[in-house]
Amino acid sequence: MSAGGRRGGAGFVFRALSQKSFSCLQDRDIEDRLLKWSMQGRITAQAFGFDQQFKPYQKDEFVMVVLSPLYFKLTFFSSHEIIANGKLHNRKHSTSVACYWPTHCLLENRGVVKRFGDAETEKSIIFIAASSMIIPTACIHAFFNDQNVNSSLKLLSASGQWTTLGSKVTKIEATVVPCTQISMSFFDRLYCEGVVRETGDIVKCYDDYYDDILISDELRKVLLLEDSDHYDLFSQLDREEFLFCLFKHFCIGGTLCQFEDVVDPYLETTKAFYKDLVSVQKNPETKEIRIISTVFRVSAYDANGLCYPSSKSHEQTFAYLIVDPCKRHVNTLYHCFGGGVFAN
Repeated sequence: MSAGGRRGGAGFVFRALSQKSFSCLQDRDIEDRLLKWSMQGRITAQAFGFDQQFKPYQKDEFVMVVLSPLYFKLTFFSSHEIIANGKLHNRKHSTSVACYWPTHCLLENRGVVKRFGDAETEKSIIFIAASSMIIPTACIHAFFNDQNVNSSLKLLSASGQWTTLGSKVTKIEATVVPCTQISMSFFDRLYCEGVVRETGDIVKCYDDYYDDILISDELRKVLLLEDSDHYDLFSQLDREEFLFCLFKHFCIGGTLCQFEDVVDPYLETTKAFYKDLVSVQKNPETKEIRIISTVFRVSAYDANGLCYPSSKSHEQTFAYLIVDPCKRHVNTLYHCFGGGVFAN
């Protein structure tokens, strides 16, 4: 245990892994792109280790440490009746069903997968895996209240200077971000007439605005405007995927973002960050790759209100926690919307 470390909540103690580097932030081409997109100097990634494994007898303690309602989004491809939001739905002809279950439901009903029919159904297995989410759920509360994290978790001050959290967190908001995609072919649908040409060129459009974000091409219209002719290229479930979120963040950029004329820089940067932050595992029998990380988008509050990732909310101000329960690592990805810098 590090000096000053203190065990609290569900028994987790964290240590900053200051020697861990993220190649996505050291790549010269990516640095140049982030500068162009007005994100350089306002984005960072950190790594922390934690020392605890979840044990069954800790179940009640895990429930107690969750400060705000946490809902897991689970997708099923099944022909069975589904219990969703307390109601029974017969979805025999449905191809996908999204169900939100409060944390305590998952903890108290760890055999609930039986309600959803055959566990061999491909996506129903997600419910079995949901029990592994107990670990990162407990981690979130313990993470922000750990002295080592509090003194080393980076954020930008109102003046644009890097500082650390340094305040007692009294409230946490966390959203589980689906993370299932293992291929960049997820974005192949962009290469349709009217969005991205086969050459990779992004189709331009008349300037428009979404809040304070300039929209000057069809790609940003797809990402931001529900009335876009091509908005339905990505379903709501697709748009919640961590891979999509990263791509969208880079496409939108910061205050002074200079947009790309071709899509490749966005795709390449998204892939580099995704590969660096997310952990995968190969099934020894089927040889299939699956993602073992759980991703949360988080906000934290102190006595004065919202304090992390910033005191001001913005779609492009974000903080993600990416938890690897096998390595017992938490990666953080942080960005604060603004004008960027001209040097590191």
